[in-house]
Amino acid sequence: FKLFHETGDRFEYENQSMEQRRRLQFLTVMALGDEDEKWLSAVEDAMWAICDEATWAFPAHIAKDADVDAILTKLDLFSAELAAALSEACYLLKDRLHSIVYERVLYELKRRMITPHLKTVLTYRSNWSAVCAYGVCSAIVHCGTREEFEEAKESLVRSAYDFLDSYTEDGCCLEGPLYWSYGFSHFCFLAQMLREQTNGEIDLFREEKVKNIALYMQKTCLDEDYVIPFGDCSHRYRFEYCLVNFLAHEYEEFVSPAPEMLALYEYGDKRDRFARFIRDFYWTEEVLPAKR
Repeated sequence: FKLFHETGDRFEYENQSMEQRRRLQFLTVMALGDEDEKWLSAVEDAMWAICDEATWAFPAHIAKDADVDAILTKLDLFSAELAAALSEACYLLKDRLHSIVYERVLYELKRRMITPHLKTVLTYRSNWSAVCAYGVCSAIVHCGTREEFEEAKESLVRSAYDFLDSYTEDGCCLEGPLYWSYGFSHFCFLAQMLREQTNGEIDLFREEKVKNIALYMQKTCLDEDYVIPFGDCSHRYRFEYCLVNFLAHEYEEFVSPAPEMLALYEYGDKRDRFARFIRDFYWTEEVLPAKR
């Protein structure tokens, strides 16, 4: 954990942490698809081990002089993603998880994520706004209370708009398709929860700018899996099934990319995220035909 501040090496710690998170997502899907108790037992072990971690954030995002409380409750991309993963896994497996595991996860979500960040208005104007707000929202919606959601609602919406402020009015992501896919997918996860929890009262998808951002994908696709490579994106990129499927159903103007531009999961993918992985199952009805 302390290697980053001593030598600058962030990967020794991050690689092991990411491996534990991958275990959680794979085992959760296996437990959902197979009633063999060995999968559920393995999920419980993974959850328990994650709850034992000193922090869910990564050292590179934690100040060197941070105290224990600041380390424990640090809200960064990785702690937010993990909080969402744990809360969604608990929601999906709630009736099967051992009560002591379920209660332990709820306890850790409460002290690390929900309580410290109920009223937090994030100051980010980037992907962080969407990802971090999504993590807090997911923890509250799936493992918190209705009262906590109402208390956090205003700050969650503010964070969603902060994310939108990082885009131009025509929907362009200056960091390229890879960052668009990461940030906007988490915005969609957040916005979908807000719409559902408010019975459509808060519907960010009706904003013209959000529609413009959604149509950004089709404006960057070239041929096969080649995209316009500005920002931090390479020449070749494949988009997530769940996001394509969701946007195709949300907007008539959305043009689904050709099948070769859609990403099949590969182990060790740097875009390896529980939220995307689980929604590839729940949000993808079929492989959408390309609109030409």
